Amino acid sequence: MASTASTRKRSPPKTRTASASAGSARRKPSPRKPAKGKTRTDAPSTPPAGKLEAAAREIALAQLGIAAHLVEAVGIRVIQARIDAPKQWEGFVKRGEQVRRDLEQAGDGLRSQIIERVGNLDPRDAIHARIAGARALMAMFGRRRAAA
Repeated sequence: MASTASTRKRSPPKTRTASASAGSARRKPSPRKPAKGKTRTDAPSTPPAGKLEAAAREIALAQLGIAAHLVEAVGIRVIQARIDAPKQWEGFVKRGEQVRRDLEQAGDGLRSQIIERVGNLDPRDAIHARIAGARALMAMFGRRRAAA
């Protein structure tokens, strides 16, 4: 037995005529229907303007909640800082005293090293050595001139 789909005759495709395409007899698209078996139960009943107002209200409330949360968090941190500040201040003072002592010890050690290295040097010795070198050069040039 042949299937009914193969026994049906197909009609030729419809062609547009010049009068149909030029005229204003265009069909309006029909609204889409949901697929069979699927119904839209989640569609809200509020109109679009109501949706916008509800969304704007929700955003404003969320921003207000965020601001309140931040104010509370900052307030808690300020209170905690006021409690901890005297303890931290004492710790800073102790640390400053320790750093001052360390710097004094380093300065004393550096001062003694400089005195050890420089104390044995007499700047006059270096000056006299340079003067003697300059005199020797002058004497050498003076002899060359006399020989020439």
